Amino acid sequence: MFPGEMVVIFRVSCVLCFILWGSAARAADHAPGDALVVSFGQASNGIDVFRLAWRRSFSGPLFCWHEHCVGGYYEAALSDWSGDDDDIVVASFSPVLVHEFKQGAKTFKPYIELGLGAALLSDTRIDRRNLSSNFVFESRLGVGLRSDRLDVNLRFMHDSNAGLSEPNDGLSMFMVSLGYAF
Repeated sequence: MFPGEMVVIFRVSCVLCFILWGSAARAADHAPGDALVVSFGQASNGIDVFRLAWRRSFSGPLFCWHEHCVGGYYEAALSDWSGDDDDIVVASFSPVLVHEFKQGAKTFKPYIELGLGAALLSDTRIDRRNLSSNFVFESRLGVGLRSDRLDVNLRFMHDSNAGLSEPNDGLSMFMVSLGYAF
């Protein structure tokens, strides 16, 4: 099988698994706030990023003051990083803090997010980048708009081993995400 065919099979398999998982979650009456999130982006040196994630909201806000609340979610994701010559599959898990701006009865509410998690890589090299470790930290900073069901997000993410081993080229990416809550 050619590398391009494997990437297509990976992406289609991810979509089918998450659709089935989402259907099972609805049938099992999981807590509101579960969401399926699809992200596309570009990383350093023109590396394409495709990400499929399952998001579970915290049970409620961590704290509120005046017109502001801080809550968050946990996100488990599978990603595909496609370079000119290489592909890496990434499994990650991140707790993410979300500061949602309360805007009265508006349909879409703006928010900012900040998170730090962990990821496992199928390989330590992609194109000319050497991440040096299969275990990396995944940090994120994003802004978005959320309604009861839809979530649109622009996000900056950085994956690196935080200097635990050398070289530590790291990988920075900008992503656009679309989420659907069940």
